[in-house]
Amino acid sequence: MLGFTAMPHPQRSTLISMILLVTTKVTLAQNPFQDESNARIPTDLNAGSTMDIAMADLDSDGDDDLVLAKEFRPNQFLQNDGQNRFSAIGGAFGDRVEDSEDIAIGDFDRDGDLDVVFVSEDTTGNEFYRNSGLGRFTFVAGVIPNNTNSNAVVAGDLDRDNDLDLVISRNTARELVLLNNGVGNFTDASNTWMPDVVDVTQDLKLIDIDNDQDLDLIAGNEAANGGRNRLYINTGTRFIDETSTRIPAAGYAEATRKVSFADVDRDSDIDLFFANADGSSTAYTAYRLLFNNGQGVFTDVTRDRLPAFRRLSMDAEFSDLDQDGDLDLVVADFQQNLQVLANDGTAHFTDASAAFLGNLVQPRSSIGVFLFESANTRYLFDAGYQDVDRLLVQSKAARLDSRYSGGFYNPAQNGHGFQFYVLEDQIALTWFTFDTDGSTRWVVAQGAIPEAGDDTAELQAFRGAGMVFGTFDPSQYQLQPWGTIRWRTIDCDHAEVRYESVVNGANGQPLGNGTIPVARLVRIPGLDCRSNPSG
Repeated sequence: MLGFTAMPHPQRSTLISMILLVTTKVTLAQNPFQDESNARIPTDLNAGSTMDIAMADLDSDGDDDLVLAKEFRPNQFLQNDGQNRFSAIGGAFGDRVEDSEDIAIGDFDRDGDLDVVFVSEDTTGNEFYRNSGLGRFTFVAGVIPNNTNSNAVVAGDLDRDNDLDLVISRNTARELVLLNNGVGNFTDASNTWMPDVVDVTQDLKLIDIDNDQDLDLIAGNEAANGGRNRLYINTGTRFIDETSTRIPAAGYAEATRKVSFADVDRDSDIDLFFANADGSSTAYTAYRLLFNNGQGVFTDVTRDRLPAFRRLSMDAEFSDLDQDGDLDLVVADFQQNLQVLANDGTAHFTDASAAFLGNLVQPRSSIGVFLFESANTRYLFDAGYQDVDRLLVQSKAARLDSRYSGGFYNPAQNGHGFQFYVLEDQIALTWFTFDTDGSTRWVVAQGAIPEAGDDTAELQAFRGAGMVFGTFDPSQYQLQPWGTIRWRTIDCDHAEVRYESVVNGANGQPLGNGTIPVARLVRIPGLDCRSNPSG
C-alpha cells in the first residue's frame, strides 16, 4: 500500500486499483511520415556523419534528449524542449574529434543522473562523461581504456550487483568486459569473462536469452577471419560461447552491422534480426530473421518471412507503425531508400515503404535509424552517412497497449491511488474504497475495447458487498450494479476517470458523478509508453 489516508466518503477517500486490458486493431492506412527536420533538429547536423543515436533524459527535466555519435566531429547533445524539438548544446561533450561509433548511457556512478560513454574505431579516443545532473558533462580520463579500436559498447548489470557494467568490442582482441565497483570505477575482467575469441564486432546487445534472470551477450560480427555472429550465455561469473548450438550459420559470409531484438511472432520470447551489409550472390537478403523456440535456440525464418532484398543494410528497428498490434520493421539501407516492412499479424513481412514513406522514398546513405513516440506522434530519426540527418514524423491514433501499465494517483487529493494494466482482449476496472472503520468497498467494471483512435472506454460498473475488514467471509461477497465509469487517456503519463453512480455512499447520500484526474506514479520495468518496445 502507498500509505494513503482513509476518509469517510468514496469521492474523497478512494484507493483505486485499475486493471485495464486493451488491444486495439486498425488496418494499414496511408499515413506516411513527413519530413519535419527543419522545424525539429538543428541544420548543422549535416556536418559529418552520425554513426549512432541514443535517447535519454540527460538534463533531468522530464523529457528525453538525443545524443549523436559523430565520425571525426565533436559528439552532439540535442536538448528536447518538451515538444520533441531539439537544440544543439554547443560544446556539451567538449571539442574532441574522434571516430565515434557507438554510445552507452547510464547512471554509472549512481548519483541520480545519466552519464555517457562513446567508443571509437579508427582513433583510440574512447570517452567517458560524468553528468552534473543538468545535462552538463565532464570528460573523465582513464575511466575506460582508450586503445580498443571499437565499433560497439553496451551497458548492463552483468554480475547482478546492482550497478551498470560495460562491454566494449575490440577488433584485435576478445571483447572488453569492465565491471563497475558501484561508483563508476571499472575493473577489466575480460580474461575471466570472455572466451578467447577475436571478431570484428560491429554491434553488441545484452538481453536475457535463456530466462535465467541474467544478461546474455549477442555480438553482431563481420565475416573477416571466419567471424560469425555469436551468442554468449552468462553463467553469473563469465560468458560461454554457445553460438553453435543456438544460432544457425548463415551459409554465406554474413557481415552484420546491427542486431535488433523483439518478440516478432508474439509468442512471449525474444527473436533476433541481423541487418547485414552483404552483397553476396548467395544471400537471399541483406538481413536475417531468427525465431526463438522459447528456450533461447533460434531458427532462421528469413526465406519464409521476409521479401528478398540484397542491399547494404546498416540498421533496423521494430515498431508498430500501422497500429495493428504487431511489430513492423524499418531498415536503413546504404545508398538506397529506407525500407519499411509491414507485419501481417502472423510475422510475415511485405514491402510497405511507399505507404509509410510516401515521397520520402528516395536514394540516400542511411546508416542509422531510431524510433521514439509521444502520445499522438511517432518520430523516426534517420542518420545519414556523409548525408543529412532527418527527423521524420508520423501522426498516430491513440492506442493503449501494455506499455501504458503502471501506478497512477490524483496529485490534487490525498487518498487516491491507481494501478493500471494493459493486457489482451477486454477492458476491466477494479475500484477499491476503504471506510473509516476499515471496511473495504470496491467497484469492478468492464466493457468493450474502444475503436481505433478513440481514447475513451466506457465500462459498466458493479460494486462489491460483503467485505468487512478482519471478518471477511468470501461466501458473503456479492456484486451489485453501481453505474458507469469512463477512462480517457490523455498522454503517456496522464488520464482522466469519469464516473456516474446509481448508488449511495457510506453516508447514505448519492455518489452522483465526478471526474478524477490521474498522473503516473510508477512504471513497470520494461514497459514504457514513452519509448519503442523493441531493441
